[in-house]
Amino acid sequence: MNESTPVPAAASWQEIAPHLDTLIGKLAESERDAILLRYFEKKSATEMAACLGISADAAQKRVNRAVEKLRNLFSKHGINIGAGGLGILISTHAVQAAPAGLALTISSVALAGTAATTSTLITATKTMAMTTLQKTLVTTTVAVLAGVGLYEAKQAHDARTEVQTLRQQQAPLVARVQELEDNFVDATNRLANLLAENASLKSNSERNELLKLRGEVTRLRSLEKDINALQKAASQSVSGLAEWRPNEVRNVGRATPLDAMQTFLWSEITTNLSVLSQCFVGDETDPVTPESLTQFASDPMMRLGGDLDTIRVLSQRFISPTEVLLDVQAKFDERSGVMRGNGVTIELTLHNVNGEWKFVVFNVRDTNGNIIAVSPGIKPEAP
Repeated sequence: MNESTPVPAAASWQEIAPHLDTLIGKLAESERDAILLRYFEKKSATEMAACLGISADAAQKRVNRAVEKLRNLFSKHGINIGAGGLGILISTHAVQAAPAGLALTISSVALAGTAATTSTLITATKTMAMTTLQKTLVTTTVAVLAGVGLYEAKQAHDARTEVQTLRQQQAPLVARVQELEDNFVDATNRLANLLAENASLKSNSERNELLKLRGEVTRLRSLEKDINALQKAASQSVSGLAEWRPNEVRNVGRATPLDAMQTFLWSEITTNLSVLSQCFVGDETDPVTPESLTQFASDPMMRLGGDLDTIRVLSQRFISPTEVLLDVQAKFDERSGVMRGNGVTIELTLHNVNGEWKFVVFNVRDTNGNIIAVSPGIKPEAP
């Protein structure tokens, strides 16, 4: 019997997989796109034609050409395999090995508004032919980057919205500051005139005019304080309101409403009753007794718990140069089970007392007019 020439066995996936990425990379870009769309994306000839901007026949021919060139490249590496067998191996094994998060990642990028070209999507699809470790790393990285991008976009949108709101709130403050500055200039001019006239005053009537002048100076100094306070508050409205964590607060005094808020938080968290008692003032129209005010400041039930996560000032509204309303949001640690979600939001009233801002404490009365409690916040309506 004649000896027959042995026929090389068909190559297996284990033989072609280590070389697949490198050899696909050696194809022309159009051929590489056709391979990836046909075998990795499982596109039909019609779908490929729509992606590549050519006819369906031309797309199929391009795939056939690309597979034949890829088969020749494998032959140069000593791996013999038919064109049909090569296509089947790639289609079967490469897609099964594709990372599960890839399709979701590509969809997330599209939803985020990124203009993805055919070449970009095909390049992303190439990760399907990588080793398991490579695919896991690429998928994780892409997912993280997409998440970071979405988070930063949301943060930027929220920041723009907040700045717009603060600018709208600032407009009446700027107008009020301008009015006070104009009044201050007028009063200063009157003061200069009065000082000039004072040099010639000799009689009792002249001394009375001097007393009026001194009263005018006192009023002007008070007016100047109001201007400075409003200017500082207006600048704070433009730069953004405050947010603190328990370990960030400090005793910074009470020169502004936000300073008073931070100092109050510091005295609450550190249980410094001496400073805490100076943070409150009674309502002028319905005064709280000194004993009730002291009892309220020292009440342990008013202490902020250890589960506090953040305190944020949502808005600052000036009712007058000496009265402001703060909307404050307190959030707590999710693990504590206290006030889950957005936490709790309260509205607080502050008065400027001799240059310092303090939280107003009001009497809470029953229907008979009897005081049943004292509380900060806004003035309770009559029962």
